[in-house]
Amino acid sequence: MKKLGIIFILIFNFCFSQTNYTLKLKFEEKYFLSNFITSKTTNEFVLKVFKESDSVSTFDKSRNYIDILDATLRANINVIYNKEFTKAERIEYDSLNAEIKNGDLIKIFESAVKANFGTEFLEEAFKNFGITNFKIVSTDYNRFSIDFSDKANFEKAQDLFGNNRLTFHNEIENIELEKIQNCFMKENDSLVKNNYLKKQKNYLLIYKDDANLFGDSYKHSKCFDSNKISFLLNDGEEYDVFSKLFFVKNTTELEKNLINSIVSFDFGPENNINSDGTFIFITILLNKNGQDFLKKYSHLNVGKNIFFGNKSEFLLNPMITEKLENGKILLKFNLFEENWQKTFEFIRFAVFNNSLTVQ
Repeated sequence: MKKLGIIFILIFNFCFSQTNYTLKLKFEEKYFLSNFITSKTTNEFVLKVFKESDSVSTFDKSRNYIDILDATLRANINVIYNKEFTKAERIEYDSLNAEIKNGDLIKIFESAVKANFGTEFLEEAFKNFGITNFKIVSTDYNRFSIDFSDKANFEKAQDLFGNNRLTFHNEIENIELEKIQNCFMKENDSLVKNNYLKKQKNYLLIYKDDANLFGDSYKHSKCFDSNKISFLLNDGEEYDVFSKLFFVKNTTELEKNLINSIVSFDFGPENNINSDGTFIFITILLNKNGQDFLKKYSHLNVGKNIFFGNKSEFLLNPMITEKLENGKILLKFNLFEENWQKTFEFIRFAVFNNSLTVQ
């Protein structure tokens, strides 16, 4: 009897130790598709279908948005079947009708979701965040099951999906920035003497080996209130000896709300690469709440530079040149700089994260 008790305890302990570190994800494609498609078309039929689908999906949580969209497309295409068309309109209608009836249009929408938010996308995000020892299984075009072999990587993934890493920051006024920079140079006099810390116009140059340890200097600095002032580091190219150190204002609630309102993106204007092939444009699309946040934010910051970061990593520093009334943020990048691709990946992850259900 005693032996049986020991065996039972051993079996129980073994089973208990085999903790199932699994995350189940569902990407709610409604926001991505609806904003992406409706921002690119003026077709009344398409706009009507998406508006109806958005309304239905608000009350029907049991179906995928694409299934609702499919049903709405079929219902609406039948309604306009007997409408009087010109010859050109009839050809366009017949083509669209065939695509809807055969399910080809829905397959295109599904493909758009898979292409942008598939397993490769998740694997790359995990790699960038230092997450290892996982296996991703795609159970549907918008669903994933991810198994982790250990608790540490499981918790890293939870943190990744639980927090938006993309950040917006306001610039610090020149006079205040000058004071902060000068004070920080004095605090780190030994670095200055060894030529490891240098002052530039709106940033400092810090030797890369010391940039990795900069966080401690920031935490203990008496030059600013860390609740109000943050920093971003730009490591530049691999061959660069120095990192650029930008002091910026901490993210406010308005800026956090903006980040949490990012639901889609586009490469645009329509000709997304300019005529000489030098620049590329990316448009960030916001939900309805985000459009109101953007109006307020842009009105407050017209003529000012703002900072985009990934936590403490510098991404770009564009200027808001006008009041933004349409819920779109247009970013312009030099096509030959790697930074535009990195920034796009963080924007894409924000879209995914803002429309994600984690189980």
